[in-house]
Amino acid sequence: MAPTHTTDGPHTHDPAINTVAPAHTTGGPQGSEYSWARRITSQMGLERMFEASNGPFTANPDRAEWASRLSRELARPALPGLQDRAWVIQRQLSGRRLRLYCTRQKVWAVTAVEPLLDVLSDADLTRAAELSLRAVRAIPGLRWAAVDTVVWDRRGSDNGDRIVLVEGVTVTPMLQADDFLVGGDLSAFFDWIAGIDRGADRKQSLISRLLSWVHR
Repeated sequence: MAPTHTTDGPHTHDPAINTVAPAHTTGGPQGSEYSWARRITSQMGLERMFEASNGPFTANPDRAEWASRLSRELARPALPGLQDRAWVIQRQLSGRRLRLYCTRQKVWAVTAVEPLLDVLSDADLTRAAELSLRAVRAIPGLRWAAVDTVVWDRRGSDNGDRIVLVEGVTVTPMLQADDFLVGGDLSAFFDWIAGIDRGADRKQSLISRLLSWVHR
C-alpha cells in the first residue's frame, strides 16, 4: 500500500498477507527474505538502498497513496525532490503483475499490462484473489480498492518457486491504454461503486451512459 496511513483510522495487520515491504510500511512480515522497503530522507540513504540491491525500486512520497501520480520508478540512485520530503522506497521484484479490483466480499475484475492467461496458473490467480481480499479487509472502513500484486519467482524462472505478494493498495487507480482485462467485469465493478442496480431494466449501465454522453 506502501504506507498503511493511506486511509484514516486504526491500522490492522493480517498476518496471512504476504507483502513486499516491512511492517512499518505495509504491514508485511518484518525480516522476511522478500521484505524490502525503507523510508528515506537523504541521498545517502537512497545510495545505501542501491548498494544493498541494484533495484529497480518504486518511490512513493511519504504520506502519499500507493501508485499515485507522484510515484516514481528508480533504476539508479537519483530522485528529484528528495531534499524536500521523505520517500518510501520499495524494491520491485521481477514477476508477473496483476491489479485486482476488489470489494470486501469479492474480486470483480483483474487487469495486467500484458496478456497473462496462458502464463499464470489457476493457483496463481486464486492466491492473488485471496490475498487481495485479505488486504482490503485488513483496512477498517475500506469499501473497495485496487490491489497490486506480483507473482514472484524466487528462482528467476517461470517454472521455479513462485510466491504471490501484495505490492500496494490504492483507491485512486489509473487505467492505462495498454492494460489487458485478464478476467471479470470492470463495467459491473464501476456500476457497483455508483450504486447502479444492473438488474433493473430502467437503469442503464454507468459505462453505457458515459459513452453515450461522450458521443453526443
